[in-house]
Amino acid sequence: MQLKHIDPHQKKLPTLPLVVKVGEEIYEADSIPALVAAVVGREYLDVRQADAAWSMRVNSARQIAAFLGVEGIPAIVRDETRLLADNRLCPPEEQEEMNEIEWQDRDPVVIWADPERAFIISLMEVDVIRVGELPDSYILRDGPPWKGIKSQNCGQCQYMDNELCGVYGGCKAPEDGTRCSAFVPRPAKKSAPKKKVEQQYIGLDINVPLAEAAYILDRKGLNQTELQDFSRWWEEG
Repeated sequence: MQLKHIDPHQKKLPTLPLVVKVGEEIYEADSIPALVAAVVGREYLDVRQADAAWSMRVNSARQIAAFLGVEGIPAIVRDETRLLADNRLCPPEEQEEMNEIEWQDRDPVVIWADPERAFIISLMEVDVIRVGELPDSYILRDGPPWKGIKSQNCGQCQYMDNELCGVYGGCKAPEDGTRCSAFVPRPAKKSAPKKKVEQQYIGLDINVPLAEAAYILDRKGLNQTELQDFSRWWEEG
């Protein structure tokens, strides 16, 4: 997986299919995990243990939720089964400071710590990051390669080359990639290599359909009251 810092003053052709703006920094990326690394730190590129990667995303999501709380924006952090943080809750010694926040009268925004694709999409939705994608790429954007995809595995993924994964250092994902957030289907037909020409990134906003992997299609509809509550994060062992 690749992540390249971009100097905004240096004009050059894009070499990677994705671009992400995090704060004042801009990066090119070649995959969903590389986008995550732009947010949580470059060390994420070297993580191979799922638990360690999960912890890095959770910590980053909690920090982002805390930042939103300073602005009075209620936010929760969750994954597919658990509520992991609520920025309206705090340790008792910080309650006086918390009482001074003027909270917006709205439902909390949701930051997904897992899976990676949901993490990135949720940060886009709350405008913490901005992402662009080249016109011939369909990593985040919905498009022809995703048509008819009802399930996924490593054998269908464009990152697999001679049974070696280009994202995870040659290793196959657990469960043969059936739940891999980096999964992107191969185009039906391989086209001949095109001469490099200058391309403009397409900004991924609410008007651009995104390819959400099947297992997070219902992420907005899950009932929050049914989640296991880990929101009092300071009490975890």
